[in-house]
Amino acid sequence: MASRIINIPPRENRKSKEAWALIDSTIPCEEMKFNLTQNKLAKLEHSGAYVFHDYSECIDIACPANRKINFCSTSYLGLNQDPRMKEAAYKAIEQYGLSPLGSAPFGGLTNLHEKLGYRLADIYGLEYGVTTSGATLANMTIIPLIVGAKDFVFSDELNHTTIIDGIDLSKAKMIKYKHNDMEDLEKNVKLIHEKFPDRVKLIIFDGVFSMEGDVCDLPNIVRIAKKYNCKTMIDECHALGIIGKYNNQEIIDSKKIFFHKI
Repeated sequence: MASRIINIPPRENRKSKEAWALIDSTIPCEEMKFNLTQNKLAKLEHSGAYVFHDYSECIDIACPANRKINFCSTSYLGLNQDPRMKEAAYKAIEQYGLSPLGSAPFGGLTNLHEKLGYRLADIYGLEYGVTTSGATLANMTIIPLIVGAKDFVFSDELNHTTIIDGIDLSKAKMIKYKHNDMEDLEKNVKLIHEKFPDRVKLIIFDGVFSMEGDVCDLPNIVRIAKKYNCKTMIDECHALGIIGKYNNQEIIDSKKIFFHKI
């Protein structure tokens, strides 16, 4: 446990009297953070924020009090209950079991992973697609490979939280631009480009924004990226299968711009 002690600010400067009342100036920093977190979680539990329900194949779910409509689902097309998907899953379990024998570098890479990589590449017109176990791991792995502590990332203010986590891990300087506002994006990119022309500049955005449901302004983002020598990265988690096949290829010149897709 860390032994560093924090200084408590004057009472009139404290933003939350309720939270600061829990703090003992002699408590180590990590322990203090843990206590505050536990207190917040306890309040959430008592407020009824923890909701458990019986599994349902549709958006109408059974909660303890009554039935609710589930707006949290990401099964937009209902494929998790498609009979063809179920049948394929049954056959896969019979043939391969429940999981590989290990991670990809240690004997866990199967012919199924290879086929999926080439299938994804075919959808996007690329050479090969590398897969991870989920979107969170993808963003937290790829972003730090593209940018580092001296670089800059321009992130749409409504980007998914996993993108923000990936940027934080990279240690790059994050500059948020107004949602789908190309004028604001170009203003920020131009400013950084003029001051730091040799630094890596990455523009990150969702293909389809998960909370709003709108689509990115891809043509203008690519235009700005080419103009100021930026790399681009698009998170396609909510767009694959929604936006048509090869929809973006006609505006991407792979020789002039690094275009990364997830």
